[in-house]
Parts: sequence; structure tokens; C-alpha cells
Amino acid sequence: MLQQSDFADAYGRLAVAKQNLYDETEAYLTASQAVAWARFAALAAGEIAGKNEAEREANARLKFRPLFYDMERAERGMNAARLACELAELRVQELARELRLIEINASAGFVYNLTTATA
Repeated sequence: MLQQSDFADAYGRLAVAKQNLYDETEAYLTASQAVAWARFAALAAGEIAGKNEAEREANARLKFRPLFYDMERAERGMNAARLACELAELRVQELARELRLIEINASAGFVYNLTTATA
């Protein structure tokens, strides 16, 4: 049987998951911005050479390896937080469906009792 604590727990976990997703997204955006600024500054200063875009990208990744590593790690954290958030949302939806089924069964039983009652 569903308890009020089930809903409180599910919504609490969802709130934590959403906050974590926000924090991880911010970390990814910050790391991504650091990579972009470093790349732009190096390109403008002529520090990244290459005959084509792929070669320049490879050289940038070599030059700014720690920044790219941080960005990729932040992206993995963001993806994990997104998954946790989606799982928490699924739990809330599952509880809502269970509650709705209980309500439907209760109302169906009430209607059945009214239709089978004898005068």
C-alpha cells in the first residue's frame, strides 16, 4: 500500500536529482567555456597550426589536454546526473500511476456496490 512517505521520498529524491543536474550542467558549461576561450586565444595568437580544421582540432586537443579532459569529465558527470534525474522522475510517475489505479479501483468498487445493492 502506498504511504505518504513514499511520495515525500520520491519528490525529495527528484529535487536532489534536479539540483545535481543543474550543478553538473553548470560545471560542464564552465569547462566548455574554458576550452572555447583557450582555443580562440590560441588561434588568434597563431599558436595552433594546421592545414585543415581536423588538424587544428587535434593540435588544440594536444595543447589543451587538461582542459579537454576536464570538459569530458564534466560532460560524463552531467550525463550521469541527467540519468539520475530521469530515474527519479520515473519513480514519481510510477507512484502517481499507482495512486490513480487505487482511486479507479476504489471508485469502481463504489459504483459496483451501488448497482448491486438491493432495496
